[in-house]
Amino acid sequence: MNTSGRTGRMSKSVTVETDDSNLPRATLTLSANVVVDLGFERDFLALSGVRRGEAKTEKVRVLAKEPEKLKFGPVKTDVEGLTTKLVSEPGPDGKPGWTLDVNYKPTKIGDFSGTVSVETTAPTPKTLTLNVRAKVEGDIRLEPTRLTVVKGDETGAVGVVQVRSDRERFKIKEAKDPQGFVTAKIKTDAAGQRYTLEVTLTDEGKKHEPTVNTTVTIVTDSKDQPELKLPVYFRRPSAKSPGQGGARPAGLPKKLKAR
Repeated sequence: MNTSGRTGRMSKSVTVETDDSNLPRATLTLSANVVVDLGFERDFLALSGVRRGEAKTEKVRVLAKEPEKLKFGPVKTDVEGLTTKLVSEPGPDGKPGWTLDVNYKPTKIGDFSGTVSVETTAPTPKTLTLNVRAKVEGDIRLEPTRLTVVKGDETGAVGVVQVRSDRERFKIKEAKDPQGFVTAKIKTDAAGQRYTLEVTLTDEGKKHEPTVNTTVTIVTDSKDQPELKLPVYFRRPSAKSPGQGGARPAGLPKKLKAR
């Protein structure tokens, strides 16, 4: 049982299923009351889907046995564009508590990571650390950000992605796969604002089935986002193995399956 970032009562169940008619199923339930002496309520703070220049706020509770006795030093962070403040406010149970208010307003596009740390000076010295991961998007966005296509027996399976911007006007110069596994056909929905990419496997890509992984590079005339990367995954479901979905073949030992 993983208690990281958890507090209070929690339970987990493990179910074992068998093909034994006398014992088809057995369940084990683990219960615990997680007590945190002092720490943040979670280990990681994920700030995803943040647009450059826009602000995103989060709250992270400080868990403590005796929150009314806590005294803190300054809050420090190495994440650019992130500001934090400790606020005294009641917890969900109405008792006194502390919350870390986080405000993130990035000025750069990309993936960023860092930490927020604060030292307690009473009742006992300790450094609390919160890991931060941020993904900052520009005005030009991909929907979805990753393309997954489950390919059946048909030969013309197509994955569709929209490239759009609500602010900046842009033009797609080209969309290409350096490996040559897929082609991306560009269609204009609204000039300067919205385009559609239709992604299909090439003959070279079909050689790598049943699974094909690659990345399409989208080249634009945008100064801030000259290139966008689109991960692409084509998958052909595997055929059922003998005996799957039917009776157990004679002579095979009984199987256990845990979930």
